[in-house]
Parts: sequence; C-alpha cells; structure tokens
Amino acid sequence: MAGFLDNFRWPECEWFDWAERRNAVASVVAGALFFTGWWIMIDAAVVYPSQEMMNHSFHTCGVFSTIAFFMINAVSNGQVRGDAYGEGCFGRTGARLWLFVGFMMMFGSFIGSVWILFGAYVVPKKDVAPGLAVFFQNAFIFFSSLVFKFGRTESLWNRNFSRKKTVSPFLHRTSMGVFDNCLVLLELKNEPFKEKKRLKSAVTNNGGKISFVVSKQCSLVVTNSLSNLSSTRLRSIQKLQTPVVGLDYVYNCVERGVLLSVDGYKMEASSASSTPPPPVSSPRKGPLTHKGQRPEVSASL
Repeated sequence: MAGFLDNFRWPECEWFDWAERRNAVASVVAGALFFTGWWIMIDAAVVYPSQEMMNHSFHTCGVFSTIAFFMINAVSNGQVRGDAYGEGCFGRTGARLWLFVGFMMMFGSFIGSVWILFGAYVVPKKDVAPGLAVFFQNAFIFFSSLVFKFGRTESLWNRNFSRKKTVSPFLHRTSMGVFDNCLVLLELKNEPFKEKKRLKSAVTNNGGKISFVVSKQCSLVVTNSLSNLSSTRLRSIQKLQTPVVGLDYVYNCVERGVLLSVDGYKMEASSASSTPPPPVSSPRKGPLTHKGQRPEVSASL
C-alpha cells in the first residue's frame, strides 16, 4: 500500500525542469503563503483596533504557529531518520521529539483559530471578519509549513554548495575529484559519528555530492549493511538498478585516486545477506568508470 503511487506520473513539461527547481518553487510558494497569512492578520488588526472588535489575545495563535513553523523546519528528514552526519545535542530521539512538539504546536494553533472563529464570532452572531482573519492566518501558516517541509527534497541541498578547500592529507591524494559528477547516498545508521563524518568528507572533498533519496541521478548507495536499508529504499534501488557497495569501495577509490569498478564491491539488494561478495581479480567494466580507465580492483586499504 505504501508504494501504490510509484507508477503514477504527471505529464512531463518540456518548458520547465521541475526536478532542478523543486526546492526553489516550494520555497517561493511557502514564503507566499506565510506572507499572506500575516498580511491578513495585520490588516485585520488595523481595521479592528479595539479590544471589543478583536480581542488582542487572539494574536497568540499566529505567534505560536510561527514558532512551530521554525521548529518543524529546523530539523531535516535525515536527522529524524538517523541518516544525518551531525548528531546534534540529542541525536535522532531529540530530533523526533522536537519535530513532534512543533507539529503539536502547529495543530493546536490551527484548532485554536477554528475555535476562535466559531466560539467568539459565529455563535454570538458578531461580525465574523476578525475571526476569519485569525483562521486564515493560521491556515496559511499551517500549509506554508507543510509545503516548506515536504515540498523540498534534500538531495538538492548540496548541489550548489562549493567544496571546502582545507581537507586532510588522506582525502587529497588526487589532484582531480575521484567522485566528480557522482551523487552518492550514504546509509550509515549504526556507524559512529566520526566514521560518518569521515566517509562523507571522503566523498564531498573528492568531487562527489551527497544524496538523501534514491533517484535517477543517484550514482551509487554506500552502506555497511543491507539491513540498514528500508523496504521502500530497497524497492527504489531495485527499480532504478542503483549499485549498492560497502564502505571499502569509497576508501579504495580515494586511496588509488581513481573511480574503481563497482563489480567487486556490489551488495545484492535482493538478498538478505549484508556481506559484500569478495573482489574478483579481473573485473569487467562496471557502471562507474573514470574517463575510460579500467583500474585494478582491491578490497583492502
């Protein structure tokens, strides 16, 4: 049931590249909704300035909705899933608790605005314009928060970021980026924080970019165990035929200074085993190559 919309596709627009501009569009839409909500409330406060027309305590809902907006979008989906490379103060549990409190505050403010509309204006048969202003303010902020949180994709966050210039000597064995034009997804739930950071640096400091979702642009998935991959992610990997490799593949590529073939490092996503097969002595040309070279494959650092 979870993947019943996987095969549903909208007609593709030739004049608009939605995949590349998704984050920008979602941010603009969310900003417009947020601005509209506050603009309506400010306009109502100017038109109905007295306490009798609109109780000043009704502004509390909008304030808490705004706070909830920042709380919900302060944590990434990767932090909630435990896939992030910075554990923060409280780790995955703290991120989930923070997100839960943010959503509870958002829903509470929205429900409170509905109560204000009907309890303070509709039932007493007063002018409903101030009540509608409170309701629409919280409704627009509510939907702007959802659009900004779920309308963007984290795989595009690092696409336009510049690479760091100061890195460790181990990660700069090559003058060219080993992982140039490679989008790598790291699934390292049970790895220590230092190892996560070291592996991420090995990819990003050598030309690669980090992906948070399995997509057509994703070059490979790096994991220490297939059990870390969710069923949804496994289905996407099998559908797109994305190679899954172990941690040794990244370090060996950096050590040799060339993008190795993935044949000797592949993990079969369809298998329950989490141990990668032993490397072969003369691998065939894999889906990832480096400028036509066929380097020798070794599984040891």
